[in-house]
Amino acid sequence: MLLIALIFAAAAAVWFLILMRLGGLLAGCVAIVLCGSCLGHPFFHVSILTLDRLLWAVIVAWYGMERWQRWKQGQAGLAWTRVDLWMLAFLGVLSYSTMTHDWHYDGSQPMSRLLFLYLMPAGLYWIVRHSPVSPPAARSIHACFAAFGLYLAGTACAEVLGIHAVIFPRYIVASDFTEFLGRGRGPFLNPSANGIYLGTGLACCLTFFTAWPRAQRASVSLPKLDRISVFALAGAGFITLGGGATLTRCVWLGIFASLLLIMWSHLPRRQSLGTTILIGALGCLVVVASWNHLVAFKRDKNVSVADMKESAKLRPMLAAVAWQIFRDHPLSGVGYGQYKQADQRYIAQRNIAMPLDKVRPYHQHNVLLSLLTETGLAGTIPFIALLLVWSRTAWRVWHCPGLATHLRHTALVFAVCLVNYLANGMFQDVALIPMVNTILFVEAALLMSVAQQARAIEEIASPVDTVFNLVRPLLNARMAQRT
Repeated sequence: MLLIALIFAAAAAVWFLILMRLGGLLAGCVAIVLCGSCLGHPFFHVSILTLDRLLWAVIVAWYGMERWQRWKQGQAGLAWTRVDLWMLAFLGVLSYSTMTHDWHYDGSQPMSRLLFLYLMPAGLYWIVRHSPVSPPAARSIHACFAAFGLYLAGTACAEVLGIHAVIFPRYIVASDFTEFLGRGRGPFLNPSANGIYLGTGLACCLTFFTAWPRAQRASVSLPKLDRISVFALAGAGFITLGGGATLTRCVWLGIFASLLLIMWSHLPRRQSLGTTILIGALGCLVVVASWNHLVAFKRDKNVSVADMKESAKLRPMLAAVAWQIFRDHPLSGVGYGQYKQADQRYIAQRNIAMPLDKVRPYHQHNVLLSLLTETGLAGTIPFIALLLVWSRTAWRVWHCPGLATHLRHTALVFAVCLVNYLANGMFQDVALIPMVNTILFVEAALLMSVAQQARAIEEIASPVDTVFNLVRPLLNARMAQRT
């Protein structure tokens, strides 16, 4: 069995090299995202080695050889921005927090989380960030993620309807992991992760709605739709249906917010604000009218309505535990990956009028609170700064005059991806789910690459070059003394 697995992995690596030869580093990074989503650890693994991790090593080696060849030829070094410094600060805090605490805890889970949930996505971010993005390349990437969104939507609908024969990979319905079974959990085995990718696919699908540019110039009605626009609208509707099939409230919130954002960004200015507010208000009225049903309804096959109602009561308790931890460790937290070691002492306290014992088995259900408890303000501030700077850059790229349409759409796709990340992250620590940070980092990297091409972001001197320039006089003086 091991020999067959190794042959399969070697064949995949060869085809991956051919793909990169034809499509470049961007094609390789997109392939890793799709491969890691569908053919990740549940599908194939030998110890900690999975197919996407093998391909990640291949693409990093390829990128390293390319950079080495350019350096030997005397070509200019990499251009840096302040965003890169925030990214380095964030990863540095995570790494320091991991290494200075018990990273062997629970089978080295803290180290595994650092490597596979942050450092590997950051590696893809760096590669995509320094790869030029042309309009055809952006269009192809959007097409890939739109097609992937359609696949996820079809899988989610098939899961809910019980049509298991058409579901691939089979582990989605045949896995021993039964949590969320019966909902559209997709190849991630988690409906929230599925929802983030569905929202991103929805935005990518609507980038092919070619009536949008004409609609921005129209004052009364949309122009006549062509065939591509019809397919784009149909695909977007199907992906929205797939989001509904997740039977997850935060996914619905993310999809609804995505549609509002896309509508607001494309309608004429005189109509966008009023239309968005009106639809948002109608959505709020629907939520209020159906609140009792939304709080408790049958979702998982193995979970009752009463259990779902009880689940909604756990989040205030988890927030109370997070607050107690933050009060004691505001700056550096309890250590990355150490929450389940630290929370037991706070749960045992009886100074809070809540049955905290109910949350004893659970991790934090909020991505920012999880980061705050484990890394404190030292890790949370750089992460929030990253999200804010990326968002500001998306705004600048979207309003950049003269930029090709599909390059501008990278800003909108990132914004929708971030909206879905935060909508789901408010109710679950989505950063713990494999491939979630990957899609966020890759979309952010595409945005930053386009922004740098469009001069929408300021470049700074490379920290490596700065340090070298500071040290070079000392080295020259030392060499002069020796001679």
